[in-house]
Amino acid sequence: MTSKRLNQSGNKIEDKLLSVGEKVYFYKPPGHAEVLRRGRMTKHLGYYHGPAKVTAKIGTRQYDMEFEGKSFTRDMEMIIPQAQLPTKFHEFDPTEEPEEMRKPSFYKKDDILREGELIITRDGIEEDSNDWYVAEVTQVYQDRVQVNYFSTPTQNIENFKDSTELERKTRLSQAHFRKTWFHREGKHAGKGKLTPPYPHDPSLRIWEGPLGVKELHEAVLIRDVKITAGGRLCPETLALAVKLKLPHNVTKTVENETPTVNNNLFTYARHEICACKRCQAQLSKRETKQSLQSCSCFLCSRDTLASQPAEGQ
Repeated sequence: MTSKRLNQSGNKIEDKLLSVGEKVYFYKPPGHAEVLRRGRMTKHLGYYHGPAKVTAKIGTRQYDMEFEGKSFTRDMEMIIPQAQLPTKFHEFDPTEEPEEMRKPSFYKKDDILREGELIITRDGIEEDSNDWYVAEVTQVYQDRVQVNYFSTPTQNIENFKDSTELERKTRLSQAHFRKTWFHREGKHAGKGKLTPPYPHDPSLRIWEGPLGVKELHEAVLIRDVKITAGGRLCPETLALAVKLKLPHNVTKTVENETPTVNNNLFTYARHEICACKRCQAQLSKRETKQSLQSCSCFLCSRDTLASQPAEGQ
């Protein structure tokens, strides 16, 4: 960009847009304190801040500017005049708090859901919709909202209606909510799974469904839900979830099923093997010239019984 005198927006550097008093955005990578405050990775934070006010020009390439009561000096290539800011950045202020900082809250009628937002919702308003799910809003249409459902195998506590908030909190804090796909055919047809059947297109066979706009005020219970990387509800979300009058949905996936084991494979492992010379010879690859004497262990008894003739012969 240096040879063509372009700034980071891809536009030609114009000195008149950098004159004293002009508003600009300047390069300022996030520091460690900002990463901790916003709770996001460095690469997900904005690197340009502003608008700052140009206060002076230093030499032929550097400019002094003032932003939030502090002075900064930057090369002209690291400055973007406000007039040249890309259109996609005009809709928000780079210094604004990200949506991830929103606090979980109970859903209110006529609230507008956002794509990418996590919610706690029923799967409808029918009588059989007597539990709730964690779901991700993927598409918002005029007549419906499309969501992807999460699953957890954690069982509800007995007598949920008579349980205390402390008991509910203890059980919910153990639950891991995971994005879920499903099998359409084969021996696991209709069952859920935790890995996409088509890794190249994770949207195929994902557990999803619509929520009608007119029923959102009855179906959606909590919005701006936050979960950890392991799928657990964050403390703020957990504090609201324990107040709900409905239990969470329990869905077991193929990964949660306990495989059946053929116990016949471990018949010999249930018997103690002694250290007699006969057993050592049979269980070792080394040849031995010592005389092999039987004892009362399992292997020796088995061979002794096999060598005896059956009754009536």
